[in-house]
Amino acid sequence: MKIEALARKIRNGIIRASLINRPLESAFTYIYANNSWGHSESVSGHGSSLEKTAQIRQQIPTLLEKYGIHSLFDAPCGDFNWMRTIELSDVKYIGGDIVHALVKTNQKKYGSANKRFIKIDVAATTPPEVDLILCRDLLIHLPLEDCQKVISGFAKSGSTYLLTTTYIHQTENVDIKPGAWRPINLQLSPFLFPEPILLIADGDANPACQDYGKHLGLWRLCDIPKHRE
Repeated sequence: MKIEALARKIRNGIIRASLINRPLESAFTYIYANNSWGHSESVSGHGSSLEKTAQIRQQIPTLLEKYGIHSLFDAPCGDFNWMRTIELSDVKYIGGDIVHALVKTNQKKYGSANKRFIKIDVAATTPPEVDLILCRDLLIHLPLEDCQKVISGFAKSGSTYLLTTTYIHQTENVDIKPGAWRPINLQLSPFLFPEPILLIADGDANPACQDYGKHLGLWRLCDIPKHRE
C-alpha cells in the first residue's frame, strides 16, 4: 500500500503540473488522452476497476429497487467500465461526461433504447431531471468552487436523489487543481450536507489505506443546503 500511495502522489504531482490554468474540459481530456491515472483496465482510473467497485456493484441494484429508481443520470460516466455490469433494463440511463471522445465511444459501444450518453460539463450545465443522480469520484477531483457549482446544478435539475462520494472520516476539505485528487467529506464545510439516508461502503477498512472511509452517500436533493453558483 505504501508503494501504491507513493505512485498516486507522484501522479498527482504530474497532473498538477500539467493542468495549471486549464479549464475543466481541457484538463479531463488531457487526463483521458494520456491515461494520466495510470490504470490498465480503465482510463477512468483504479477506482473504476471491477475489483474496486465490487461492493457497490452488489448494492446499487438493491438501492434502485428500494427507492423506486426508474431514471438515472451518471456523471461522470467515464468509460462505463463497471456500470456496464449492472442490470439496468428497467431504468432509463443517461451517462454524462465532459470528455467528448469518451461519450462518442460509449454511445457506439453501449448505447441502446434505454441507455444513452451525452457530453456535459456538470459544473456549468444543469443536468436532466431524473429519479437519481449518481456522482461517483468526481468531486474528489475538482476545486471546491467547482464542486459547489456541480451541487447547485444537481439541485436545480429537480431530480429526487443524489448518490455521491464522501469520506466519512475526513476532517478537512482542502482545495486542489482540476484532475488532482483529495478526499472530501460532504458533511463538513463548505458543503454541510445533513446525515445521509444511506451509506454504501466504497473503500477500505484499513486506516492506512488511501480510500479509508470512502462511501457512496444517498441524500434527497431537497435536503441539501443551497450552494452558490
